[in-house]
Formats: sequence, C-alpha cells, structure tokens
Amino acid sequence: MKNLLWTISTIVLLLCGTNATAHDFEVDGFYYNIISNDDNWAEVTYRGNTALEYQDEYTDDIAIPNMVEYNGCVYAVTSLNDSAFYHCSKITSTTIHDGITSIGDAAYEGCSALHYVEYNATRCNTGAYVFALCNKLETIKIGHQVKSIPGGLFSGCRGVTELTIPDNVMTIGNGAFSGCTGLQTLTIGNGTTSIGLYAFKDCIALQDIVWGSKVTAINRSTFENCSAITRISLPNRVSTIDESAFKNCSALRHIYLPNSVIEIGEYAFTGCCSLDSIVIPSRITRIETGTFKDCTSLSSIVIPENITKIGNYAFYNCIGLKEINSQAINPPTVSAETFYNIDRNIPLYVPTASVALYQSAAYWSEFDNITEYQSGIVSTNTNNHITITTNGGILNIEGCTPNAIVNIYTTNGTLLHSLKESHATGIALPRGIYLVQIGNSIEKVVF
Repeated sequence: MKNLLWTISTIVLLLCGTNATAHDFEVDGFYYNIISNDDNWAEVTYRGNTALEYQDEYTDDIAIPNMVEYNGCVYAVTSLNDSAFYHCSKITSTTIHDGITSIGDAAYEGCSALHYVEYNATRCNTGAYVFALCNKLETIKIGHQVKSIPGGLFSGCRGVTELTIPDNVMTIGNGAFSGCTGLQTLTIGNGTTSIGLYAFKDCIALQDIVWGSKVTAINRSTFENCSAITRISLPNRVSTIDESAFKNCSALRHIYLPNSVIEIGEYAFTGCCSLDSIVIPSRITRIETGTFKDCTSLSSIVIPENITKIGNYAFYNCIGLKEINSQAINPPTVSAETFYNIDRNIPLYVPTASVALYQSAAYWSEFDNITEYQSGIVSTNTNNHITITTNGGILNIEGCTPNAIVNIYTTNGTLLHSLKESHATGIALPRGIYLVQIGNSIEKVVF
C-alpha cells in the first residue's frame, strides 16, 4: 500500500506539478523558475511543463550554480524544484552548494547513474524521496559547513557502503539514512549530539559503528532492524535510549551501556536474539515494557538496586536465562507477563536479608530457588593507588591514573567494558569471574 501511494503521488506530482507553467528561463543548460522578484531568488527546475516532457535534459556532472544572471538581473539560486532532475539517467554526480535552502520532492529520483553527491547546504528543508531509486549512489560527501542533515534526505540509497558524518554536523534528521541497505560502516563525528528517529532504520548490512563522543541520545527506532550489527559500545554522554532503538538487531551479541544512561525505552532491545549479556546501568529506575522481549540468548541479567518497576513482557520469552540477579532490596513491581516463559527453577539471587521479601512478593514468589548472594571486597590491586571492590554486585575501581584504559573481560576473552577514566564506579555485573585489565596489569575478580 505504501509503494502504491508513493507511485500515485509521484504520478500526480509529475502530471500536475507545483508549477504548472513552463520554466521561466534557461541559462547555460540550467532551467529556472523565479520564486521571488523582490528578493531575486530562483530555483532550478526541469525543462518544460512537466518532468516527463524532456527526460535526460541534464547529464554528467551537475554543480548547482550559486547565482544566475538573466535579463540584467542577478538571481540567487536557493532551491531545487520538485522532480527537478527526475529520472535524468545520465547524471553521474552532483554538488549542492551552501546557499540551497530547499530541495523538493523526488528532486533526483531515478537518477540511475548518479554515484557521487556532495552536500554543502547549511540550512535546508527537503521533501520526500529526494534520492529515491538512485541505486548506484556510492559516495556521499557532507561539507565542512553543514550543521544538520535534513530528515529523509538520503533514505533508500542502497549503494552506499561507507558513510562518514564529519565533526561539524550537530544533528542527523529523522530517517536521514533509513533503508540504506548496503551501508556497512558508519562513522559519526565528534560534533554530533542528536540522531533523529529512524535515522538508520533498516540498514540491514550495517556492521561497524564508530561513535562520536558527544552523542547524548539514541532516539526511537534509530537502529531498528539493523540485523548485521554484532557489537555496540555507546559513548559516555548517552543518557537516553528510546523506544525500539535497537529492536530486531538480531546479530547483536554485546552492547556496552555507559553509566550516564538513565532511561531505556519500551521494546528497546526486543528481538535481539543473539544478545548474550548486557549490563543495565545503575542509575536506571524502571525496566520498561518489552525492553528485552525475545532476547532468547540472554543467559543472565543483573537488575540494579534502584529499579522499582519492571514492565509487562520486559523479559518475555528470554528462554536462555540461567540466573537472575536482583540488587534491589525491595522487590520491584512486576506483572504476570514480565518473566513469561522463563524457567522458574533458575536461581534468583537477591540481597542479604531480602529473601523473605521476594518469597512473598507477587510473581517473584513463583521462583523456586531464591537465594541471597554474598558480595564484598574481591580483589585489591598490587598497585598501592588502585583498589578494586564490589558492593552488592557493583564493581568499583578507584585510583587509576588520569585517562587510564580499564578493560573488563569474561574468562573466555569477551570484552564487556572499555573505560577511560580515573575512577570506574557503579559497574553492574552478573555473578561470575572477570578479568580486569588496567594498563599492563590484569586482575582476576570473582563475584
């Protein structure tokens, strides 16, 4: 139905157009409409009355002019009309200058030979399907003055395999690169603070993400259905992971969530069926509905001590769970569906003196093996300035030199955390044995 509506709307646009009259003038092979005589603004458009009238009028390298002179008047070229280059199958590259403020619907749709786009617009509104069906587009260069990438601009560009967002880009708009099904490697610059809704949804080949240091939030469905990602390590400024942010990332085995995270939305990790471990940051107070639904490979989970409620379906069908560790002294509120289809014979470890509370709490009482777990100082580094302790399942490392690299591994060599700070505190871990590397020193830590 969506494709049918797109086809119908595109036909209507082409037959009727937003400007039903012929182009206003032509200079050096470009066709223009005058959009403001008072401001002397012009837009690039197609030749004739409709985009279908003269297909392939534009060819080769298209560099949008900044200015154009006609009948003694100089016009600033500020926009590209709807379908300006529609199905110009001989265009190979295009450069969009920094003065462009508007790009219309389907402006480059069907430019089947287009392989290179240089985008320099600093304040630009864009329509739908701007580069739709540009299946040979391989290279997108974002200019060094660009602060924001508009929503939907490069959606569906299937030929792009590598993408670098430069440091000058602060925001990536909603759906900006959604459906770029060939994208494998993504580098986000250190100036990017906001990534929009659905920005990389359905990028099914995406495997590697290099994160900028200033990203503060992962918005709704940003990486939904990115089914090739295996590992994610979020930067330390991220505070929010929104609804369905990583939903159906089916190859994701490990994700590092920094302690800066204070909120994880509903269904954030639903369908991450390869996820075998995750550490929920200690500042989280609620585990929302469906957060880990159908994470069938998850073997253990630590519920931080500040959790007061765990929503419906939060661990629904997590059939691989072998143990649950709750650090909350008072049993969080749960529902009948919270732990649906989970073996009630697995160990449920709870704080000292909380066993009776869990044994009498609604739905927690269904677990047959509720046991208090012991914790305390487990290792002291031989370096006089570094101390490693645990408290209630929380790992604390103090006294590292500034910018020291702290790596935490499982005994089989899987990297769980990589931190760069003088104090690494509040790291929640399941019961087990870990290797903590600080510089050249390695300590064995037993919970």
